[in-house]
Amino acid sequence: MPESLHLIPASAEREWSQWIERVPHDFYHTAAYHRFSEESGEGEAFLAVYGEAERYLAWPYLLRPAPGRPDSGLRDVTSVYGYAGPLARGCQAGDPFLERACRGLAGLWRSQRVVSVFARFHPLLENHRWVEGAAPNQRGGVAPTGTTVSIDLDPAESAIWHDYQPRLRGRIHQGRRLGLVSEPDESWHYLENFVRLYHATMARNRALPRYFFSSDYFRRLQQALGPHAVLMLARLDGAVAAAGLFTEYGGIVQNHFCASNDLYLRFDPLKVLLDDVRRWAKDRGNRVFHLGGGRGAAEDSLFAFKARFSRRRHVFYTGRWILDGDAYRSLCEGLPHPAPDFFPAYRAPLLRPEGLPLS
Repeated sequence: MPESLHLIPASAEREWSQWIERVPHDFYHTAAYHRFSEESGEGEAFLAVYGEAERYLAWPYLLRPAPGRPDSGLRDVTSVYGYAGPLARGCQAGDPFLERACRGLAGLWRSQRVVSVFARFHPLLENHRWVEGAAPNQRGGVAPTGTTVSIDLDPAESAIWHDYQPRLRGRIHQGRRLGLVSEPDESWHYLENFVRLYHATMARNRALPRYFFSSDYFRRLQQALGPHAVLMLARLDGAVAAAGLFTEYGGIVQNHFCASNDLYLRFDPLKVLLDDVRRWAKDRGNRVFHLGGGRGAAEDSLFAFKARFSRRRHVFYTGRWILDGDAYRSLCEGLPHPAPDFFPAYRAPLLRPEGLPLS
């Protein structure tokens, strides 16, 4: 039987779910999260499936118009915010089927006039294996981009606690003695409070404007993820000292967004919050608490903070491919001071001469 190619929009949630639910996946792969991204203006959301019921490669992606050329019809492919990438059933890494699947997907994307493809893979699922070395007739490939941190929730409580760095354990003990306690905000009553803390945290870290998500963004995210999204608060004397939006899906708890109150930074409330979320996740039978990595996948101060909680590491991979070299070069022409190592280069934030972002 010939292998077929299915293209499923995020609006066809039932059909989308029938493919991804047969294999290990995370909420990042769901139609609901892709529809949320589509409604946020990040691109048209699709699931491309090559193969049949017992053997297939399924790749969720966003399709965007190329910038600066509204009438050209040129587009590019990217991932949703977070860790997504392809899913596979009925094959092993290196299977010739995967090469055929990648060739089929490349053909689909060329028919959509795609110039370049950027993909973020899932560090826990290690789904870069499905396309590593199996992407013919295009420039680029899969490469390690950074490192993430997770906590294995299977060991006994004492073993998990012992894996924390000693100084971290001391600061958590001190925070608890001062009265810091954490709890889920079941009704999301404190969402606006969280957004204010989140914006203040982004400003403190000199984040780009595109990371200052609005209250509406977080409300729609809550609606899209439903029971899989949890707003957690760390309080001190009734005041919110830190807050975070966490996800729980298929045994994986993710640290999606976190923020601290400037007035309580000296008490390290975020350390207590993350420890309490870890305990909460373990009590609910989850397998792993994924803390993520540093800013832009760098091993920076944020990564160092997360690394204090666990010695467990995962390699974060990205995929970068150019499907139309002439169009790619044309889109890059005349761009002043593009940020180095950004892909696709024609979407890089512009830099001042001293290397700081313009926006």
